[in-house]
Amino acid sequence: MSTNQEFLQSLYDAFNEGEIETIISLMRPDVKWANGLEGGFVYGPDAVRDYWISQFQNILPELETLNFETDASGRDIVTVHQVVKDLQGNVLADMTVRQIFTIEEGLISLYEIGESETIQAMIEKTALTETVKEAYAALNRGDIDGFVKDFDPRIVRIEFEGSPTAGFYRGLAAVKAHVAQGRSTWAEGSCEPTSFFTVGDKILVSLHIRVRLKAHTDWLEGRTADVFTFRNGKAIQFRTFADEHQALEWAGVEDSDKD
Repeated sequence: MSTNQEFLQSLYDAFNEGEIETIISLMRPDVKWANGLEGGFVYGPDAVRDYWISQFQNILPELETLNFETDASGRDIVTVHQVVKDLQGNVLADMTVRQIFTIEEGLISLYEIGESETIQAMIEKTALTETVKEAYAALNRGDIDGFVKDFDPRIVRIEFEGSPTAGFYRGLAAVKAHVAQGRSTWAEGSCEPTSFFTVGDKILVSLHIRVRLKAHTDWLEGRTADVFTFRNGKAIQFRTFADEHQALEWAGVEDSDKD
């Protein structure tokens, strides 16, 4: 491990122990520090201290270093596993980020973040993903009210042509009735999310469906994809596609971008 890597590892250890003044003491007076919570930068050690004090009143980040490297400009890039918890210890976000340091004469002059998303955006994304997970759990236990509880009253439902209940449904009552009718045909089985992918205000869910219909002995099995579009924490559109590729294409995402 190089001198700078040892230096940075000691900073991460200090951060996880809450030893903020140790880190502050290793910044240049004119340090420029990325505001990972809301975006932008804060300037000077005092501003960094205030930023952290404010942050720790609401969230508790935990950082684990995964990799160190140096770019062509001599900046030190640290790949970090970052877990953000609330004050009760509940996980709000779990992500891998690249944190970039410029070190001059043994002091940090610049700290940047390689990702464009802020911690707040990642927390909101995680919360919406949990909302969708809870919706499918409710559907699988036959709780239709639980499935639609975060749907907007003006929600639009679109199901692809060729499916048994293909069509366009508008409004919470119509969508709820549509979901209830489909679920009522199950004797047993489940609709299990296998992956989640977020792009903008949309959450794409890949699904593995395995059900046995009433009055049948054979099991039906297949894969589809749903896309939920959210606004102000409520789903305003719920769209089903025959497969994940179609869902990604509709959302404007290349398959390689998802990976």
